[in-house]
Amino acid sequence: MLLPAISDRLKLSNLLLFSQLSVAIFIAIYIVVWVCYYLYFKKLANQMNEELKKI
Repeated sequence: MLLPAISDRLKLSNLLLFSQLSVAIFIAIYIVVWVCYYLYFKKLANQMNEELKKI
């Protein structure tokens, strides 16, 4: 009786660890994408401002 309970707890523990790891990876990728998005449009805005200054 004791062994299945321990096995169930290990399965639950592994599932929680996997889900936390998945969420952490998703958040990391999300942050990288938004930082790249921000930097790209910041660069684009600076280029557009330089073009306007030449006019």
